[in-house]
Amino acid sequence: MHIWIERLSNKWKAILIVISILTMVASLCLLIAALADDGYNKFAKVFFIVDTIEVKDDRWKDFLKYAQEQKIATEHIEKLREIFGDRYTIETERLNVIGFTFFNISMILLIVINLDILSASMFITIRLAENSVDRLRRENLIDQQAYSKISEILAIQHANNIKAKNAKIDKSLLSQRIQELESEQVINEEE
Repeated sequence: MHIWIERLSNKWKAILIVISILTMVASLCLLIAALADDGYNKFAKVFFIVDTIEVKDDRWKDFLKYAQEQKIATEHIEKLREIFGDRYTIETERLNVIGFTFFNISMILLIVINLDILSASMFITIRLAENSVDRLRRENLIDQQAYSKISEILAIQHANNIKAKNAKIDKSLLSQRIQELESEQVINEEE
């Protein structure tokens, strides 16, 4: 399906896999954060539209009558009026359905795309190439002679890879470490 991914080298596939995993985890976390509205979640509040309505408070008149009956000083009444005011606000929250739905669908789509990229990003190894060539031979898409040539090339490359890995190992340090381990083992057996 994704031919461009299959043509990438294993190094770039590894980078693509890491980016896909990080993006998938981030989108999953954002999706959970958007869906989990427990009242304290600030991220989920983004999807709410807050309407503020100021309402005239008629209770102030009742309090004024009460204060006059109780003979409360006017400076106290004015101070209370400054503190409480003669209006109060009502806040109503409504969900922004279009934005919320668009965000959730885009996060789910991002997760699906990342899973698709991850499933297409398979590392190409010599063993996988051998299996693919063998499958082509069994389905009679290539003849035995072509199969033998390709298998020989893969075997030579496998041997070269093993030699390259072994060339990185310093044989003198390896033999010295083996001797140290053997001497430690002899000392432990004597004790």
